[in-house]
Amino acid sequence: MNQISVQDKLTETNLQKRKERGKKVFRLFSNVGGIEAIERLKSFNATTILNLSPDDVDFLIARLNE
Repeated sequence: MNQISVQDKLTETNLQKRKERGKKVFRLFSNVGGIEAIERLKSFNATTILNLSPDDVDFLIARLNE
């Protein structure tokens, strides 16, 4: 029983991390205006985007929308 509950917790933790990563990517692409900004955003690799903090995401959105 203990092993099953530990596995469930790990699965839930991994699911939460995936949801947070998905939110970052969604926020970036939904809040960046214009094709030119999206093209610049596409120059970042996925790992870089996923490792951004929420403040970094806000900063990047602001810079791309200038």
